Amino acid sequence: MFAAKWIICVFSYNRGQLLMNLVDSARTFYSEFEIVIFDDSSNEPYTQQILSSLQTDNIKVVSSNKRSDDSKHGGLYAQMNAALNYATNHSYDFAYFVQDDMQFLWRDEKLETRVKEVFRQDECMMCNYNFLRKILTDGISDRLIQQQNHQYSFEGFAVADTGIIDLQKARTINLYFPEHSEHGNGKHWYDMG
Repeated sequence: MFAAKWIICVFSYNRGQLLMNLVDSARTFYSEFEIVIFDDSSNEPYTQQILSSLQTDNIKVVSSNKRSDDSKHGGLYAQMNAALNYATNHSYDFAYFVQDDMQFLWRDEKLETRVKEVFRQDECMMCNYNFLRKILTDGISDRLIQQQNHQYSFEGFAVADTGIIDLQKARTINLYFPEHSEHGNGKHWYDMG
């Protein structure tokens, strides 16, 4: 059982069947988490049908008014910002960002404990769960440059569109994604300190 308030933020665009697979897996393994779909103006009829059926099935769907084509990611970062705003305005503790082509394959009963352990580091507010598992089993020192005793530099690393966000920390620094690329956002937040 999870003590914190969790939300799964799904980023979607024209992949209805994959979206259904993700939602089914989230319901199966994390039924206590709210699921909100942030759709980037899907225009494919089957995906629109899936979104409609999910909305009547107690899942919130937030659709953008128009798709942004000025990036290879379309309006993904606008959707990520919308998800952050939604999650922080509704007082969630953690947001789990996932793409519509992903699936949950098992329930990790220790997920919250693992995440809280990583987020004890003041500078850490977002982590990719696969990276998190690797850190907790193998350590972090071989992947990041150590600057001082137990302090690591994230220079050159990207901010991903999947992962878990500590929303208390996100609220504190007013986290947002200003760029249209993972590395652009990573550099932005690295430069911010």
